[in-house]
Amino acid sequence: MRGRARGHQERIIILAHQIEIMARQKTLKAVKHYLPKEEKAAKPSGTRGLVEMFKRIKARQAVT
Repeated sequence: MRGRARGHQERIIILAHQIEIMARQKTLKAVKHYLPKEEKAAKPSGTRGLVEMFKRIKARQAVT
């Protein structure tokens, strides 16, 4: 539990630091710049991911 609490505390401190840095900037970029990209999201792995990949390939073949 101590390790989890310490990690949580460090995360809060880092977040506060990032917020302060952003507050001091004169100009901010668009929100999309700060949000994670959708394509970097975790892809399903294992059998489910393989089946989904084959479905996408089949759908592309059906279109052409």
